[in-house]
Amino acid sequence: MTITEVVALFKKHKPNTAKAATKLGFKLKAVGSGLFRRVYVILGYDLVVKFNSGEDDGEHAAQEVKIVRRVLRYKEYASIRKYMPKIYYFDKKTGTTLAKKYETFREGFVELGLNDKFYAIEDKMTQFFPSGYCDLHGGNFGAEYTKTGRQVIKIIDLGLCQ
Repeated sequence: MTITEVVALFKKHKPNTAKAATKLGFKLKAVGSGLFRRVYVILGYDLVVKFNSGEDDGEHAAQEVKIVRRVLRYKEYASIRKYMPKIYYFDKKTGTTLAKKYETFREGFVELGLNDKFYAIEDKMTQFFPSGYCDLHGGNFGAEYTKTGRQVIKIIDLGLCQ
């Protein structure tokens, strides 16, 4: 099954829990959770799915998707566009989000010399969203690698930016 077909299944069946997604035939592995969501890798795919944890009515997820879409749409955000995650599917009612899976920096980002990069990205984000609070820290960043091996940093959770 291709990613396009996975997205089509999510659109058709609208799973809002890990159990609902497994009933569609997906094998999930829990990879993280936060105050508002639980995150699972869909095994066999370069995808993660984020489900609300019950502490939130989907507002956190909606805020994140709104920011990503705004940054991708308008020219004034060109300098931060490259940091945005790829979102394949979002359900406004449930907050379920299907996104590209990125390698995470849960630990060791200081040792990798990435702390300064993270602060620079956070500074750029606060230039565009000065009235809000951006909860950006090492655990909210990931990376993808180009075919030449170049690392591209991505923000994998920015739902609190406003």
